[in-house]
Amino acid sequence: DECDVCNGPGADLCGVCFGDNSPDCAGEPCGSAVVDVCGVCNGDGTTCAPERGVCSEEFGNVCKLHPGDVWTGAYRPSEFNTLLAGAPVQFTLAPDNYAMETNALGTHWNRLVITDSYLAVQEFAAAPDRVQRDCAPDDVAKYALKFAPDCRRVQLEAIVEPCRRREALYNGVELVLAKPAPVATARAECDAAQGSGIWQAKYRARHSAQTGARQVGTFTFAPFNRAVVESSASAVYFYTWRDETRADDAGPRVRLVDVGSQDFAQTCGARSSAAVDVAARVRGDAGGVYRLDYGAECARLRISWPAADAPLDACVQRAERLDELLLLRVPLPSVKNAADACYTACAARLASADEVDECADRCRKFDGERK
Repeated sequence: DECDVCNGPGADLCGVCFGDNSPDCAGEPCGSAVVDVCGVCNGDGTTCAPERGVCSEEFGNVCKLHPGDVWTGAYRPSEFNTLLAGAPVQFTLAPDNYAMETNALGTHWNRLVITDSYLAVQEFAAAPDRVQRDCAPDDVAKYALKFAPDCRRVQLEAIVEPCRRREALYNGVELVLAKPAPVATARAECDAAQGSGIWQAKYRARHSAQTGARQVGTFTFAPFNRAVVESSASAVYFYTWRDETRADDAGPRVRLVDVGSQDFAQTCGARSSAAVDVAARVRGDAGGVYRLDYGAECARLRISWPAADAPLDACVQRAERLDELLLLRVPLPSVKNAADACYTACAARLASADEVDECADRCRKFDGERK
């Protein structure tokens, strides 16, 4: 025969002498099916791989905390901190990873920084005193972030937490990304905390040491407790405001009160979580009175002294910084109608069009590889 064997069986079905028809894992003679890494015949190696949504680290970790986001939830039930155990809480995010944590008793000004594998939490200020947790700024905590696949829900899990009262409330808490409030257009209904709650302005008296150009300040207004973060290249300030409009005022009048700063030396008054002197902490900042003038369908806000030549603010650096300051609202990014799920998921969480397009392209490529 063709295998040089007298009266032999000849080659097998695959044309191989002395072969056994080379059945594949499915039993097909001369077939090409093989067992994949998951032990599945003719598989593609994905059945044993961990489930990966759009927020997985392999995909690019697109779940992020964006300025203007408001996350809501409830503190963990706890016997250690009974006043706030199980109570509602909101986190309003500001640029440079700052956040205002608001609840029924007051506000904490924190910094939340996402690293490769955890969330770093640092507290700078709190007001009023009844919400003090005695968490020093150098008591930096580490929490694992467990995002849902759509990036709109997250759970915190403590890894390292030196502040026990904070851990009693944070560990295990679940937060949901809230939809931004619509922006009013009628002047009588203007509110700085609506929409993204983020405004920007060019200071009149502060200039860049490198370029000489006027510095840009960013103001983030939380929709709760009238809390504010003001950030710039020079400093970051934390304060609250309350309405003091009088019947004869032409527009809103507010009192701004400092509660802390990243650089405590720049705070108006000594009230901050770094103040160890109880008397100084109680004394705090008396605040300054300013007039608010909205325009351009609530997209523009001018802050000024109530009287043009006499500031009602004993803190000179704040009075000089804020007088005649024109703030412009930063609009939230619009989400275009998407033709596929990848674009929709990316556009819901990313700010710029370039980021959305890049994210959607990676998502489609990833889905194609899985198929």
